[in-house]
Amino acid sequence: MGHVFLSFSEQDERVASQIRDKLVQDGLDVWWDSVNAWGDNWAYNLGQALEGSDCMIVLVSPASMNSDLVRREIVHAITHESFRDRVFLAIVKRTSNIPDFLRSLHAIDLTKDFAAGSQSLVKAIRTAIETPARSIIRTESAKRSAGATKTRRKTIAK
Repeated sequence: MGHVFLSFSEQDERVASQIRDKLVQDGLDVWWDSVNAWGDNWAYNLGQALEGSDCMIVLVSPASMNSDLVRREIVHAITHESFRDRVFLAIVKRTSNIPDFLRSLHAIDLTKDFAAGSQSLVKAIRTAIETPARSIIRTESAKRSAGATKTRRKTIAK
């Protein structure tokens, strides 16, 4: 079972609930902050959930793109190697306020056809989870090393 961290603005809780239900129905374990009572050690639980997740889904809306908490969760994910190619944007409301650093991430539009979009989201998550993060990192590192070796060989041969 894959562990998914769902990042969203409080104002998008209704659609977040629908997405969570779809993911759970398809056998994924979903963490979202509505699970925790505010009396719990919320910040600690949030950090533990991020560390234990296989991937992150960010619900994109005007409210979420203006949320400091959503931005902090995104920054955590995109700065950790374990989340490489495992942060997905689920567009739930159109906005032009998407920061440039997010524009390169895998985005799925749920505004036109929620059922088809959410199925594409599940498929993308499953593909990412089935590809071990360490092998992705090793492969990328090996490619860089091989390229550097080829460059050194060409320089020496001249």
